[in-house]
Amino acid sequence: MRRCWFACGVLVTLLLAGILSGCGRAEFAVSGRVLDRATGEPLSDAQVSLGRRGVQSDSDGFFSLPLKGGSHQLQAALPGYLTQAFTATVSAETPLLETDVHLDRRTLRGTLTDARTGEPVAGATVALGGAEAESGADGAFGVDAVAFGPLRVSAAGYLPAEWPQADVEASFDRSGQATRSADMTLTPRVLSGAVTSVNGGTPLAGVSVSTALGATQTDEAGRYELAYVEPGTPVVFGGTEYRTVEVDYEGQETQDAAVEPWAVAFSITDATGGAALAGVSVEAGGQAVETDASGAAVLNGVMPETPITVRLDGYGEVSVVYAGERDYALTLERSRLQGTLTRAEDGAPVANGLVQVFTAGGDEPLLVRSDAEGRFLLEDVGNVESITVKAPGYRRVSQPVTDMLAADVALEPFAFRGVYIPFGLLPLPDTVYGILDLVESTGMNGVVVDVKGDWARIAWDSPNPVAQEIEAYSPYGMDLRELVDECHRRGIYVVGRIVVFKDELLGKAKPEWAAKRPDGSLYTDYEGLAWVDPFLQEVRDYNIALAVEVAELGFDEVQLDYLRFPSDGAGVLRLLYGADGVEADFDTRTAAMEEFCAQIYAAMERTPAFLSADIFGLTPFVGASADMGIGQRVEDIAPHMDYVSPMAYPTTYAPGTLGFANPGREPYQFVYRTVHALRERTDTIVRPWLQYYSIGGIYYGTFEFLEQRKGAEDAGAVGWIWWNARGQYEPDALYPDAVANTPGLSSPPSMD
Repeated sequence: MRRCWFACGVLVTLLLAGILSGCGRAEFAVSGRVLDRATGEPLSDAQVSLGRRGVQSDSDGFFSLPLKGGSHQLQAALPGYLTQAFTATVSAETPLLETDVHLDRRTLRGTLTDARTGEPVAGATVALGGAEAESGADGAFGVDAVAFGPLRVSAAGYLPAEWPQADVEASFDRSGQATRSADMTLTPRVLSGAVTSVNGGTPLAGVSVSTALGATQTDEAGRYELAYVEPGTPVVFGGTEYRTVEVDYEGQETQDAAVEPWAVAFSITDATGGAALAGVSVEAGGQAVETDASGAAVLNGVMPETPITVRLDGYGEVSVVYAGERDYALTLERSRLQGTLTRAEDGAPVANGLVQVFTAGGDEPLLVRSDAEGRFLLEDVGNVESITVKAPGYRRVSQPVTDMLAADVALEPFAFRGVYIPFGLLPLPDTVYGILDLVESTGMNGVVVDVKGDWARIAWDSPNPVAQEIEAYSPYGMDLRELVDECHRRGIYVVGRIVVFKDELLGKAKPEWAAKRPDGSLYTDYEGLAWVDPFLQEVRDYNIALAVEVAELGFDEVQLDYLRFPSDGAGVLRLLYGADGVEADFDTRTAAMEEFCAQIYAAMERTPAFLSADIFGLTPFVGASADMGIGQRVEDIAPHMDYVSPMAYPTTYAPGTLGFANPGREPYQFVYRTVHALRERTDTIVRPWLQYYSIGGIYYGTFEFLEQRKGAEDAGAVGWIWWNARGQYEPDALYPDAVANTPGLSSPPSMD
């Protein structure tokens, strides 16, 4: 429609020019639209003039002005815009000149500065007649002045400022050109007041007063003056030393505040008993205080989000992030377990007792031993639920821990007095229960049960892959768990005997693990049984695993027998071991035995069971420089055992031993001397095997049995064990008072 209207106007102009031309007068015209240069929008009421003649643009910005031929200087003017001059040239060739005229908006420019500092004010809003602008980093602004009105300036933290309309109008000449700069100074909003202590109203110096726009501190009189405050925002009193107080600023000129120092009062107690803890170190932000006798302490100047660390020797360290509380109650868990092992009957200290420490969620116990004074100490441990104490010569004790710093244990002395139950009796429960009846009725307190016998069969269905592969389990015997439970019900201490390196099943099933003759054939002893390689870790691991399983079945002790290299037959010292067929010598044999004993003891330490070893009766008499060719030395075995049991069978000593023509006729002497010699070489408790059988034409009855008992007791043995391969015993020599009630028994010999 607009294009049509414009075309019609042009047509009228041309017709007019033609009529006039016909009359002898040539007329021409310039036409177009007046537009806003910034937006391209049409401008109405703009005056387009040539000298005194002119026309106004219509609502669509259109104008048309008749001209004479030639070149003319025209101008377009509109209030609020800069006057625009332009040239129009018309002629017969160009009777109508079409051109648009773009007008620039009038702009008011100026600079804003801070009345206090003289610095430029950036980001201020400048408004004029509906137009807005923002001051830059240098404080300068330029705002459209199309419509007149007052110039209003607002900036965060400043009082509003205004330039009157008359001044705005006076800033432009008639052509719209600015004749002066609208420079203004802005006055900051200022809030003042006093800050005092909430306790007593004392003026406080150095207290922070801040808003989002600025901050200051109170002077010595507690006074402050804070500039650049914006209505509707909070003023924060306080900070690093004082708890913050917020007050909304709504334009008030003054604002006082009362603050209190940042402080947190601690109350620290023992998590177990609730007792107040003195001497607790409370640290935060480079400062530290200690709790008094009531467990109380006050820490000043601690800001929220500050880490606080609480420490006390013997307790677990606690770290918290301060959240602004005024009072803080903390409980400390003890991290030090300490106690004393004593003998129940007289309070004497028990040294070298093993304390197994069980914690909540722990897979295995932590271990600590008592010192010479019976004291034990374990640092950096928490959530202790119970302890078990294994001290050789004492009954095992398990008890809950209710006081980490006083986990004292009184131990009842224990001397094993028992008999041997061979593997072959396990399929005969009535016979086994008969032996248990005998133990009960005679006042004895223990049994040794074959669980891995001389023929390498085991008496429980082990999950061990090697045991399953070689079919070691003999399913015909009693259920071992039931047997153990029955023993414990009767108060009987039960030991599981394991034959170690004499292993017929393993040696023949895995000949690569067995001892071999120089020609590579499998070695067998006088019974035709194979032996396995003590050097080989796989052999060791098999026996260690079985020992741990026996402990887990509930046995009080695991006893190792055949803890040595083979001894039967000619050429036994030339047997070959290992994949390379290496011959064993003194050094390698003794080293292998010591290493295995250390390994199995380390594994058994974490179980409830004690560990013991059987050795030959002659071993205590053989010096440390010899091993009888079997790798068995007191110094290698005894230190890694809770008990060591020499097989002190008098009839097994060769004629002439210790100067006796017939050792079997000297039951007291040989047991006494064996125990005495062994005790001279080790601190490990000695508990001998005693001979409960007759052999070689030498009859052993009650008197000979009691001679052995008395010999063991006189030499300082802690208990004894009767050996009978058939498990057949009579009660006469078993009663506790049998030795005291039998006249004529031997007395300790002179050991000079």
